[in-house]
Amino acid sequence: MMERLCNPCPMNKILACLRIMRPLNAVIAFAGIFVAGLIAGAVPARFPALALAALAGALVGAAGNILNDIRDVEVDRINKPRRVLPSALLTMREAWIWGGVCAAGGIAAGYGVSPLLGTVASISALLVGLYDVLLKNLPVIGNAVVSLLVGTAFVFGAASAGNAAAGIVPGIFGFLYTFGREVVKDVEDMEGDRAAGAATLPIAFGIPAARRLATGAFLLLVLGSFVPYVAGEYNLLYLAAVVPGVDALAAYVIVRLWKDDSRENFRRMSALLKIGMPLGIAALYLGTVTIG
Repeated sequence: MMERLCNPCPMNKILACLRIMRPLNAVIAFAGIFVAGLIAGAVPARFPALALAALAGALVGAAGNILNDIRDVEVDRINKPRRVLPSALLTMREAWIWGGVCAAGGIAAGYGVSPLLGTVASISALLVGLYDVLLKNLPVIGNAVVSLLVGTAFVFGAASAGNAAAGIVPGIFGFLYTFGREVVKDVEDMEGDRAAGAATLPIAFGIPAARRLATGAFLLLVLGSFVPYVAGEYNLLYLAAVVPGVDALAAYVIVRLWKDDSRENFRRMSALLKIGMPLGIAALYLGTVTIG
Protein backbone atom coordinates (compact mmCIF):
# COMPACT_ATOMS: atom_id res chain seq x y z
CA MET A 1 0.00 0.00 0.00
CA MET A 2 2.85 2.35 0.84
CA GLU A 3 4.34 1.72 -2.58
CA ARG A 4 1.05 2.55 -4.31
CA LEU A 5 0.99 5.82 -2.40
CA CYS A 6 4.57 6.93 -2.82
CA ASN A 7 6.17 5.25 -5.87
CA PRO A 8 4.14 7.15 -8.49
CA CYS A 9 4.91 10.40 -6.71
CA PRO A 10 7.92 12.58 -7.43
CA MET A 11 10.67 12.67 -4.83
CA ASN A 12 9.13 15.66 -3.07
CA LYS A 13 6.03 13.54 -2.39
CA ILE A 14 8.16 10.85 -0.78
CA LEU A 15 9.90 13.46 1.35
CA ALA A 16 6.51 14.92 2.27
CA CYS A 17 5.38 11.46 3.42
CA LEU A 18 8.39 11.40 5.75
CA ARG A 19 8.01 15.00 6.93
CA ILE A 20 4.38 14.68 7.94
CA MET A 21 5.31 11.71 10.16
CA ARG A 22 7.59 14.06 12.18
CA PRO A 23 10.61 11.75 11.75
CA LEU A 24 12.49 13.17 14.75
CA ASN A 25 9.50 12.41 16.98
CA ALA A 26 9.31 8.91 15.50
CA VAL A 27 13.01 8.30 16.19
CA ILE A 28 12.64 9.55 19.78
CA ALA A 29 9.59 7.31 20.30
CA PHE A 30 11.45 4.30 18.91
CA ALA A 31 14.48 5.02 21.11
CA GLY A 32 12.37 5.59 24.21
CA ILE A 33 10.49 2.31 23.84
CA PHE A 34 13.66 0.38 23.05
CA VAL A 35 15.51 1.87 26.02
CA ALA A 36 12.53 1.07 28.27
CA GLY A 37 12.97 -2.56 27.22
CA LEU A 38 16.67 -2.41 28.05
CA ILE A 39 15.87 -0.91 31.46
CA ALA A 40 13.44 -3.80 31.98
CA GLY A 41 16.31 -6.23 31.45
CA ALA A 42 15.78 -7.33 27.85
CA VAL A 43 18.39 -9.90 26.81
CA PRO A 44 19.78 -9.98 23.24
CA ALA A 45 17.37 -12.76 22.30
CA ARG A 46 14.51 -10.32 22.98
CA PHE A 47 15.95 -7.50 20.87
CA PRO A 48 13.98 -8.38 17.69
CA ALA A 49 10.69 -8.33 19.63
CA LEU A 50 11.77 -5.13 21.38
CA ALA A 51 12.59 -3.49 18.05
CA LEU A 52 9.18 -4.53 16.73
CA ALA A 53 7.48 -3.01 19.78
CA ALA A 54 9.49 0.20 19.28
CA LEU A 55 8.44 0.27 15.63
CA ALA A 56 4.81 -0.17 16.67
CA GLY A 57 4.97 2.82 19.00
CA ALA A 58 6.79 4.97 16.46
CA LEU A 59 4.27 4.20 13.70
CA VAL A 60 1.19 4.74 15.88
CA GLY A 61 2.71 8.03 17.02
CA ALA A 62 3.40 8.99 13.39
CA ALA A 63 -0.22 8.20 12.50
CA GLY A 64 -1.29 10.52 15.30
CA ASN A 65 0.93 13.30 13.97
CA ILE A 66 -0.54 12.88 10.49
CA LEU A 67 -4.11 12.97 11.79
CA ASN A 68 -3.22 16.00 13.87
CA ASP A 69 -2.00 17.81 10.76
CA ILE A 70 -5.15 16.82 8.86
CA ARG A 71 -7.40 18.15 11.62
CA ASP A 72 -5.31 21.31 12.10
CA VAL A 73 -4.69 22.22 8.48
CA GLU A 74 -6.60 25.52 8.73
CA VAL A 75 -4.93 26.39 12.04
CA ASP A 76 -1.52 25.55 10.58
CA ARG A 77 -2.13 27.96 7.70
CA ILE A 78 -1.78 30.63 10.41
CA ASN A 79 0.58 29.05 12.97
CA LYS A 80 2.83 26.89 10.80
CA PRO A 81 2.24 27.58 7.09
CA ARG A 82 5.38 25.65 6.05
CA ARG A 83 4.00 22.30 7.17
CA VAL A 84 3.22 19.67 4.56
CA LEU A 85 -0.54 20.18 4.13
CA PRO A 86 -0.65 24.00 4.17
CA SER A 87 2.19 23.89 1.63
CA ALA A 88 0.14 21.47 -0.55
CA LEU A 89 3.03 18.98 -0.69
CA LEU A 90 0.45 16.24 -0.05
CA THR A 91 -3.26 16.23 -0.74
CA MET A 92 -5.69 15.52 2.05
CA ARG A 93 -6.49 12.16 0.46
CA GLU A 94 -2.82 11.20 0.37
CA ALA A 95 -2.42 12.24 4.01
CA TRP A 96 -5.41 10.13 5.07
CA ILE A 97 -4.05 7.09 3.21
CA TRP A 98 -0.56 7.51 4.61
CA GLY A 99 -1.90 7.95 8.14
CA GLY A 100 -3.90 4.74 7.74
CA VAL A 101 -0.81 2.89 6.51
CA CYS A 102 1.18 4.05 9.56
CA ALA A 103 -1.59 3.12 12.00
CA ALA A 104 -2.11 -0.31 10.44
CA GLY A 105 1.65 -0.91 10.37
CA GLY A 106 1.95 0.02 14.05
CA ILE A 107 -0.88 -2.26 15.08
CA ALA A 108 0.51 -5.13 12.98
CA ALA A 109 3.95 -4.65 14.56
CA GLY A 110 2.39 -4.78 18.02
CA TYR A 111 0.62 -8.06 17.22
CA GLY A 112 3.95 -9.30 15.87
CA VAL A 113 5.26 -9.14 19.43
CA SER A 114 2.23 -10.55 21.24
CA PRO A 115 -1.57 -10.37 21.24
CA LEU A 116 -1.41 -8.20 24.37
CA LEU A 117 0.90 -5.61 22.83
CA GLY A 118 -1.12 -5.69 19.63
CA THR A 119 -4.23 -4.89 21.63
CA VAL A 120 -2.41 -2.07 23.44
CA ALA A 121 -1.24 -0.67 20.09
CA SER A 122 -4.82 -0.83 18.78
CA ILE A 123 -6.19 0.96 21.84
CA SER A 124 -3.43 3.57 21.56
CA ALA A 125 -4.34 4.19 17.92
CA LEU A 126 -7.99 4.63 18.91
CA LEU A 127 -7.02 7.06 21.68
CA VAL A 128 -4.91 9.02 19.22
CA GLY A 129 -7.94 9.34 16.96
CA LEU A 130 -10.22 10.25 19.87
CA TYR A 131 -7.73 12.89 20.99
CA ASP A 132 -7.55 14.57 17.59
CA VAL A 133 -11.30 14.43 16.94
CA LEU A 134 -12.77 15.24 20.37
CA LEU A 135 -10.21 16.00 23.09
CA LYS A 136 -7.42 18.03 21.51
CA ASN A 137 -9.01 21.43 22.12
CA LEU A 138 -10.31 20.73 25.63
CA PRO A 139 -8.30 22.59 28.29
CA VAL A 140 -5.96 20.28 30.25
CA ILE A 141 -7.78 17.09 29.19
CA GLY A 142 -6.26 17.09 25.72
CA ASN A 143 -2.80 17.79 27.16
CA ALA A 144 -3.23 14.97 29.67
CA VAL A 145 -4.29 12.43 27.03
CA VAL A 146 -1.31 12.99 24.73
CA SER A 147 1.03 12.98 27.76
CA LEU A 148 -0.50 9.72 28.96
CA LEU A 149 0.13 8.15 25.56
CA VAL A 150 3.80 9.18 25.74
CA GLY A 151 4.15 7.84 29.28
CA THR A 152 2.45 4.58 28.35
CA ALA A 153 4.97 4.06 25.56
CA PHE A 154 7.69 3.41 28.15
CA VAL A 155 5.54 0.82 29.90
CA PHE A 156 4.84 -0.69 26.47
CA GLY A 157 8.58 -1.09 25.84
CA ALA A 158 9.20 -2.59 29.27
CA ALA A 159 6.29 -4.99 28.77
CA SER A 160 7.86 -6.24 25.54
CA ALA A 161 10.81 -7.34 27.67
CA GLY A 162 8.49 -9.10 30.13
CA ASN A 163 8.76 -6.54 32.94
CA ALA A 164 6.13 -3.83 32.51
CA ALA A 165 6.72 -2.45 36.04
CA ALA A 166 10.20 -1.28 35.01
CA GLY A 167 8.57 1.23 32.65
CA ILE A 168 6.53 2.99 35.33
CA VAL A 169 9.21 5.46 36.49
CA PRO A 170 10.24 6.42 32.93
CA GLY A 171 6.54 6.61 32.07
CA ILE A 172 5.85 9.09 34.87
CA PHE A 173 8.78 11.24 33.79
CA GLY A 174 7.63 11.07 30.17
CA PHE A 175 4.12 12.12 31.21
CA LEU A 176 5.28 15.13 33.25
CA TYR A 177 7.76 16.35 30.66
CA THR A 178 5.29 16.00 27.79
CA PHE A 179 2.49 17.64 29.76
CA GLY A 180 4.64 20.69 30.51
CA ARG A 181 5.72 21.01 26.89
CA GLU A 182 2.17 20.53 25.57
CA VAL A 183 0.98 23.45 27.71
CA VAL A 184 3.86 25.60 26.45
CA LYS A 185 2.94 24.66 22.87
CA ASP A 186 -0.66 25.72 23.51
CA VAL A 187 0.56 29.26 24.21
CA GLU A 188 2.76 29.15 21.13
CA ASP A 189 -0.26 28.17 18.98
CA MET A 190 -2.79 30.56 20.50
CA GLU A 191 -3.29 32.73 17.42
CA GLY A 192 -4.30 29.90 15.12
CA ASP A 193 -6.22 28.03 17.82
CA ARG A 194 -8.28 31.12 18.64
CA ALA A 195 -9.07 31.67 14.96
CA ALA A 196 -10.27 28.05 14.77
CA GLY A 197 -12.47 28.45 17.83
CA ALA A 198 -10.44 26.10 20.00
CA ALA A 199 -10.68 26.42 23.79
CA THR A 200 -7.15 25.43 24.82
CA LEU A 201 -5.86 26.20 28.30
CA PRO A 202 -4.30 29.65 27.62
CA ILE A 203 -7.34 30.70 25.57
CA ALA A 204 -9.85 29.54 28.18
CA PHE A 205 -7.97 30.60 31.34
CA GLY A 206 -5.17 32.89 30.19
CA ILE A 207 -1.40 32.65 29.77
CA PRO A 208 -0.68 33.01 33.54
CA ALA A 209 -2.73 29.86 34.24
CA ALA A 210 -0.87 27.99 31.50
CA ARG A 211 2.44 29.19 32.89
CA ARG A 212 1.57 27.99 36.40
CA LEU A 213 0.48 24.57 35.16
CA ALA A 214 3.61 24.09 33.02
CA THR A 215 5.76 25.23 35.94
CA GLY A 216 4.06 22.72 38.25
CA ALA A 217 4.70 19.86 35.83
CA PHE A 218 8.36 20.75 35.39
CA LEU A 219 8.91 21.23 39.14
CA LEU A 220 7.43 17.80 39.83
CA LEU A 221 9.71 16.38 37.16
CA VAL A 222 12.84 17.99 38.64
CA LEU A 223 12.04 17.00 42.22
CA GLY A 224 10.96 13.52 41.20
CA SER A 225 14.09 12.94 39.15
CA PHE A 226 16.09 12.41 42.37
CA VAL A 227 13.79 9.71 43.72
CA PRO A 228 15.07 6.74 41.62
CA TYR A 229 18.66 7.50 42.64
CA VAL A 230 17.83 7.94 46.34
CA ALA A 231 15.77 4.74 46.21
CA GLY A 232 18.73 2.88 44.71
CA GLU A 233 16.93 2.03 41.46
CA TYR A 234 19.29 4.02 39.22
CA ASN A 235 23.02 4.61 39.60
CA LEU A 236 25.22 7.69 39.81
CA LEU A 237 25.55 7.89 36.02
CA TYR A 238 21.82 8.58 35.86
CA LEU A 239 22.11 11.45 38.33
CA ALA A 240 25.17 12.85 36.53
CA ALA A 241 23.22 12.89 33.26
CA VAL A 242 19.75 13.94 34.37
CA VAL A 243 20.70 16.92 36.55
CA PRO A 244 22.78 18.95 34.06
CA GLY A 245 20.63 17.76 31.18
CA VAL A 246 16.91 17.49 31.85
CA ASP A 247 16.71 19.21 35.24
CA ALA A 248 18.81 22.21 34.21
CA LEU A 249 16.83 22.57 30.99
CA ALA A 250 13.49 22.41 32.83
CA ALA A 251 14.69 24.94 35.42
CA TYR A 252 15.82 27.33 32.69
CA VAL A 253 12.45 27.04 30.93
CA ILE A 254 10.61 27.77 34.20
CA VAL A 255 12.65 30.94 34.71
CA ARG A 256 12.10 32.11 31.14
CA LEU A 257 8.34 31.48 31.31
CA TRP A 258 8.07 33.73 34.36
CA LYS A 259 10.25 36.46 32.85
CA ASP A 260 8.55 36.75 29.47
CA ASP A 261 4.87 36.14 28.67
CA SER A 262 5.29 36.73 24.94
CA ARG A 263 4.18 34.14 22.43
CA GLU A 264 7.63 34.33 20.83
CA ASN A 265 9.29 33.34 24.11
CA PHE A 266 6.93 30.38 24.51
CA ARG A 267 7.77 29.37 20.93
CA ARG A 268 11.49 29.42 21.74
CA MET A 269 10.97 27.43 24.95
CA SER A 270 8.85 24.86 23.08
CA ALA A 271 11.64 24.39 20.55
CA LEU A 272 14.25 24.14 23.31
CA LEU A 273 12.23 21.50 25.15
CA LYS A 274 12.58 19.17 22.15
CA ILE A 275 16.13 18.54 23.39
CA GLY A 276 15.03 17.26 26.78
CA MET A 277 13.35 13.99 25.84
CA PRO A 278 16.39 12.36 24.18
CA LEU A 279 18.54 13.61 27.07
CA GLY A 280 16.12 12.02 29.52
CA ILE A 281 16.08 8.74 27.60
CA ALA A 282 19.89 8.68 27.65
CA ALA A 283 19.95 9.38 31.40
CA LEU A 284 17.48 6.58 32.10
CA TYR A 285 19.57 4.13 30.10
CA LEU A 286 22.80 5.17 31.83
CA GLY A 287 21.05 4.68 35.16
CA THR A 288 20.82 0.93 34.54
CA VAL A 289 24.36 0.41 33.25
CA THR A 290 26.56 -1.60 35.59
CA ILE A 291 29.42 0.56 36.87
CA GLY A 292 32.77 -1.10 37.36
